[in-house]
Amino acid sequence: MGSVHIRGQPVPAHHALPLACHCLNLDPELLYVGAFSHDLGLTEKFRTSQQRFELADADEARAFLAARGIPADRARRVWEGIALRATPEFPHHMAPEVALVTAGVGLDVLGIGYDTLPPETREAVVAAPLGPHFKRRILHAFPAGLAHRPRSPSAT
Repeated sequence: MGSVHIRGQPVPAHHALPLACHCLNLDPELLYVGAFSHDLGLTEKFRTSQQRFELADADEARAFLAARGIPADRARRVWEGIALRATPEFPHHMAPEVALVTAGVGLDVLGIGYDTLPPETREAVVAAPLGPHFKRRILHAFPAGLAHRPRSPSAT
């Protein structure tokens, strides 16, 4: 699990973003929107939605991009990256932004690829403002964000 797949090719996790930006025609702004939007569906604003939180996240990111005049085909890559992140087998074969949102979520939440990161990178991430308390907050956010969605596959 020390690598992510970009367009079907394994890439060491700590090389994925630089490689994708320089070699695979990755749009770093789309990746950024996908990364910052991927857990919006767990927030208070979406606590009345019965929709899977991944879809609530994806729809909100697409609306954000559309409101800023981003073309639908570019916004679709963000939507796919967010909506499909819980099914990592699919995004590996899609656009780099889609694959990397999934890889980032896997690293953040599940630690997939953590062992491939250099120690100084791991230390910098843990020292960042979200680092030390992220685990505790995300463990609280999941049940709070899913409690009102008992039929959602995300809640099981």
